Amino acid sequence: MYILAEKLVAPVTDLFLSVADAMNRQSLAAGIGRPEKYRTVYSGFAVSSFAGCRALRSAARGRWGFRESDFVIGKVARLFQLKGHDLLLPVFAEARREFPDLRLFLVGDGILKPELEAEAERLGIRPSVVFAGLLPPGEIPEAMAAMDMLVHVSLREGLPRAVSQALAAGLPVAAFDVDGTREVVRSGVTGYLVTPGDRAGLKRAVLEIRRDPDGARRLARTGQAFVLDNFSIERMVSGVAEAYRDLTS
Repeated sequence: MYILAEKLVAPVTDLFLSVADAMNRQSLAAGIGRPEKYRTVYSGFAVSSFAGCRALRSAARGRWGFRESDFVIGKVARLFQLKGHDLLLPVFAEARREFPDLRLFLVGDGILKPELEAEAERLGIRPSVVFAGLLPPGEIPEAMAAMDMLVHVSLREGLPRAVSQALAAGLPVAAFDVDGTREVVRSGVTGYLVTPGDRAGLKRAVLEIRRDPDGARRLARTGQAFVLDNFSIERMVSGVAEAYRDLTS
């Protein structure tokens, strides 16, 4: 119904604004509108709240029970199907055999929580996994301050907000290469892209970040600079205003 509705209004639509080039391509592939009517304006957020969050690291680690010596792998997502938690847990279990200091920090809640907790028990990693539950948006910077890296293993996504937030926070990222993710994560430049569902590839990316702190910091610095420049609220407002000016000129 959504696609049909979009097709019906496309002939009288002057501009389609989206938050990712990938979404434009999907709409065009579905036969909605013409390429010249599409424009991308990335969804902005308060990047400064994340850029300064490292000052909260000690307090954040204390809040969720992490030691300073722990290497904390974070994921921010609902505990639902297609979010990839079921893929992440066994990868984490395998990676932890090589680096016992790894901890997994899952921010989010949902219907799969009991199932995921049981799977963590079965894999023998339950003491190393923290289920933080649902946090209000204002507490996400604090949660990311406790992390050393972010993984994003959703199997379907538009433009993943958690990834851009993590990069703004100065975290290296390993993410499945779905939809708009590659517009934020440039593999080997701002993080690592992994073929969706590739557990071995995800493990390699996680271990590479863990093994090479200097390289991880380089990825994080480059990613942070990119996000601060392209995902601020000011940049978003400017992009939307420019789109309206072009329409009315």
